[in-house]
Amino acid sequence: MANGFSFPKNEAEFNAWLSNFAYKITEYTNILGIDDAAVIFVTDAVVMTDYLITTDRILKANSKEWKKLINQIAWGNPKTTSKYPNHPDLGTPPTIPAEAAKPYIAKLVQIIKAHPNYTKYIGQDLDIV
Repeated sequence: MANGFSFPKNEAEFNAWLSNFAYKITEYTNILGIDDAAVIFVTDAVVMTDYLITTDRILKANSKEWKKLINQIAWGNPKTTSKYPNHPDLGTPPTIPAEAAKPYIAKLVQIIKAHPNYTKYIGQDLDIV
């Protein structure tokens, strides 16, 4: 990635990093010349990754309940089954971004680090060092 920068390895850590980056980047828009479109993209990426990670957890938990029912019907006593597992409410999904988040943000990190007003403090604050 950009000058030694790399994204966290798993989705939960990436989402936590991205949330912090999105929150902090607004402090540097003027000094680093970051436009509104970049801030909106990063914010939307947080919403999308949050939604996807949460949905993944919900569906995995729900899948276990359905597998339990399948096993009970196939091998157990179906008459003891009182109901189907709940269908999870996933809410309204956010809009799918036009670009992939990590390449876009990696490019944004490169632009930030190349800006003449970029400092080590800013890099540490954005966690991009």
